[in-house]
Amino acid sequence: DDGTHQVGFTTRLVELYLSPTEFQIGNPEKPILKLGERNLPLFRDSTGAYTRANDGGIQVLVNPRSGRKPFNTISLKQLEEGNFNPELFQDKIVKIGTTADAIKKMDFNAVGGFKPEVIHSVEYRAHAISQLLSAKEDNRAMIWGLYEPLEFLTTSVAGWLLFAFALHYILLEKILFSRPF
Repeated sequence: DDGTHQVGFTTRLVELYLSPTEFQIGNPEKPILKLGERNLPLFRDSTGAYTRANDGGIQVLVNPRSGRKPFNTISLKQLEEGNFNPELFQDKIVKIGTTADAIKKMDFNAVGGFKPEVIHSVEYRAHAISQLLSAKEDNRAMIWGLYEPLEFLTTSVAGWLLFAFALHYILLEKILFSRPF
């Protein structure tokens, strides 16, 4: 072991796009992901609703772009025939991959809002790259998990409020609306 650690493909693309002073990656002993002066929230095994999740390495929660097709795409045929605007790729990170449904390289994603849908891995990685670059260039918000005791408190309070509302509704229904006028 030479003290180095592996960096994922998505992270490596962002690292190559930005200068070394703009994007700093820690190591497993000192996990940190830093964009400029901004520390990004790292995913932990109990972040948010996750319990005992795999938090190996340095990870963040992905906040996907909205819309069905938030990224420009061209087909292989368009590329072969030169039937595209080359400026589409100027000063951009270009992801090459398949979006054919026959290829089963897919991930579940919250792109569909409350109804998660399956998207292709190349699209998922485009969302991750976009998020990291936008966090640096546009100060885009990242997804943060609450501090665990605070999360427990808010969940407990919400549960008790729902219970109190249900009990109140049932009692009102029985007492007020069961009497004839």
